[in-house]
Amino acid sequence: MLKSRAGEATALEHLTAATKQLVMPVFHTTTTVAPTFAQKLSLGWGTGRVAVDGAFSFNETNSVQNFNSLIRGLRSLNVDAIPSIALSSDPRLIQAAVSHVNASGIVVRCQVDEMPLVPHFLNQHQINQQSTDLFIVVGHVSGMPINALAQAVAAMLLQHIGPQNLYRSVTVAAAAAPKDHGDLPRGRNVVPRHDMRLFTQIQALINFGVDYADYAIGHPDLSEPPGYAMARATVSARYADQNNWIIIKGRSTGGQSGIPMATQYTSHAAALIGEPTFGQVANCWADKEIHRIASGNRRSGNRTTWAGLGINRHIEVTVDQL
Repeated sequence: MLKSRAGEATALEHLTAATKQLVMPVFHTTTTVAPTFAQKLSLGWGTGRVAVDGAFSFNETNSVQNFNSLIRGLRSLNVDAIPSIALSSDPRLIQAAVSHVNASGIVVRCQVDEMPLVPHFLNQHQINQQSTDLFIVVGHVSGMPINALAQAVAAMLLQHIGPQNLYRSVTVAAAAAPKDHGDLPRGRNVVPRHDMRLFTQIQALINFGVDYADYAIGHPDLSEPPGYAMARATVSARYADQNNWIIIKGRSTGGQSGIPMATQYTSHAAALIGEPTFGQVANCWADKEIHRIASGNRRSGNRTTWAGLGINRHIEVTVDQL
């Protein structure tokens, strides 16, 4: 579950071929989508399937324009783009999503308690259940009782999906990474990947397979801080291993205690290659690039660069686990 940003496209471009075969990105359209995004994604991803979700941009702009434009732009470049829609969406957004349904199908998102409502929604809009990827969105689970939550979700899956599942796929989607670093102390922080822990427990409680989704190193709240806040934001890095995110919180670049971005990212790269889990995933592009930054063999980059590195590493380590 990704934003329609350049860093995300770069992360996907550099996934291994084997990982690309096992992943379907779901892009949540941001309030503005760069004209170059579709082209960049098509060059790096090829014609493989992606989903496009317009909920965030619609809620911010009251328009389906970004949603429609991104699907059409990707399809014009032969990317297999399908719509993604939530049951509770505005009727205008639902209408736009349904208008884009073709032989490749659709992603339908629901909350856990909405599972029983999905068949009616599909019938109402004449959508084939067997070409529907059902995403059950649990939400942000950090701080929640994971054991009890897993039991509740598993019970609903057993009751309303079961081994007789007629959907093309069923995915449990959750998140646990923090929205920002405001509550974290400066330096190295370890944040548990409770979304992966939740999924693992759900799998153990049901007798059929479900797929996994998360928001990579991001958060379901896709809103961006205002420009003045970004000017004061810390230069930080997020790095996933099998159980946690290692978050290195730096300083801002301005003020008396400010440190240049390049200096901080080079330091973060050096810290990450010292982590015990660094390099444990074979052929991970992000690990190689982080090593090059720490060694001074490439420029340290900017926030977009490090978003791409963090997402690429996160996807590779997650696929390796699953």
